[in-house]
Amino acid sequence: MTSLCFSITDKNCRVFSSAVSTLSRIGADITLEWRDAELSLRTLTDTQAAFAGVHFQAPFFESLTSPSEVAREAAGGAGGGGGVPLAGKPLPQQKTKFNARVLAWAFRGMKGVGRVQAYFAAQGARNLFVVRCELASGMVRTHALHYEEAAILQPFFRREASPFQLCARPQLFKGVLERVHADELSVLASPEVLQFQSYHDAAAGASVSGPLHTAMAFDASEFDGVHLDHAGAAERAGAPPPAAGEVPLVAVTFVKKELTHLLAFALAPSVQSDELALFFDSPGAPVLFTTHGLKPRPFRAELILASVENTVVTPAPSSVLAAAVAAAAAAAAAAAAPPGGEGGGGPQLPAPPVAPPTGSDAPAAGEFGGEGGGGAQEGGEEGAAWDQW
Repeated sequence: MTSLCFSITDKNCRVFSSAVSTLSRIGADITLEWRDAELSLRTLTDTQAAFAGVHFQAPFFESLTSPSEVAREAAGGAGGGGGVPLAGKPLPQQKTKFNARVLAWAFRGMKGVGRVQAYFAAQGARNLFVVRCELASGMVRTHALHYEEAAILQPFFRREASPFQLCARPQLFKGVLERVHADELSVLASPEVLQFQSYHDAAAGASVSGPLHTAMAFDASEFDGVHLDHAGAAERAGAPPPAAGEVPLVAVTFVKKELTHLLAFALAPSVQSDELALFFDSPGAPVLFTTHGLKPRPFRAELILASVENTVVTPAPSSVLAAAVAAAAAAAAAAAAPPGGEGGGGPQLPAPPVAPPTGSDAPAAGEFGGEGGGGAQEGGEEGAAWDQW
């Protein structure tokens, strides 16, 4: 006996296939869940440091039947809301778990597939999930796989309460990940500059000259939306607000591996998402990335990452953000300095005259970097190893 779960057609078959494939690269298991007239696919990494999900609304499907509707149909009640469930075994609990790789294989190769039907079937004591693919050529491909009832922890994230929010085209984030050659990525946000840079843990014993340090700075105008509430974040954390003349700065660090998979989904030809949003708070708090399909946006994807706690991230040497912070600090120091000469130290005594060298000891023109010189000083290229963009 069987119960119909959902049916999808045409382009949406490839979107659903991309979603399953993306989640299979993040976690070992995928759960399928019904809630509030939408079907959700979720996964969690073994370390529980990353949680990903793709949620499909009812308009995405040709037909979608919730477990309660199947139960009513099996009991002889009135069916509802799209989908025509076959009489038989009610669907299992709200959440069912599948092996991620096996489920990805079942939805692989959607090119030329015109319709996909998925339903639960009971064959004696065996519970199966059946995927039936109808190709345009008339051939029908059927997969049957086992499942089990299980629950998955749902991280709680209030995006509307997030003090820092960035929204941009997925291509912008893709460019950052392609150029930052580090396992962990830091996001630094200030009113002047938004900067992405590689993160290297100095406590781990990494040589200063060993890793490649990369920093990419962007103006706020390059983002579709920017919301930075430094004062609100400081108030919630019980910290003092930024002082006058100080550049408010927040930095969070997270592993970028799972974000690479989410971007691959957003940029897939069948998806072509037009924006990717980032929500974050203080270091140690979760970080949320979200994207969705084009209007009427019948699906959305989310990725929640754990951020590194108790870390101090400073702007990369010689970066745009480092220059902005230094300039603000210099301006604040100058404003606070007492009058009486440069540096605020009162009247300055003239330096004693120095006799110029003569004969063979005389330097060549410009050697000391005088008015006609411009000679380089040792250490003037501090941070030259940073890859600027």
